[in-house]
Amino acid sequence: MSELRDEAEAFARALEYGLCDPAEVVAWADARLLREDRPPLALCEASLARDSHPLDVAGVLRRCPGTPDGPETAKLLAALLKERLRIDVDRTMYEAYLMANDGALRDAPGLERVAWWTREALALSDDGYIEETRDEIVRVMSEALHEAAGDVAWPPGLPSA
Repeated sequence: MSELRDEAEAFARALEYGLCDPAEVVAWADARLLREDRPPLALCEASLARDSHPLDVAGVLRRCPGTPDGPETAKLLAALLKERLRIDVDRTMYEAYLMANDGALRDAPGLERVAWWTREALALSDDGYIEETRDEIVRVMSEALHEAAGDVAWPPGLPSA
């Protein structure tokens, strides 16, 4: 299990859910290439994938050697969702819900349960069926993402801006 493979898997899933694009993968791959003594071919290919279809890039990333560590990948996905929540609440809640339904968050069970609840709760709150406000529901999701991500930041492997 390697950090590179965990990051590659997180990016692959992010591409599949439309939460990042190939240009973000290229930036990550370029940074990783500078750190690797003997980079795997898949990482080199990812570095050149700017104009490729996102699902093709996901396939390339999955050819990085090793087996992804489920809990580490879940932390990275939580960090990504935490960043995206600041940009687009509704889309992020929807994508987290889809990830939970697909089992992509199974290694973060607390987050998985919150993702299911918050998506439905937003709709119920917006329609006036529950007393929790939209802000309260978003706060619950934000706290769950923060807890699930721990000290992991997104994007991985890139210097902070």
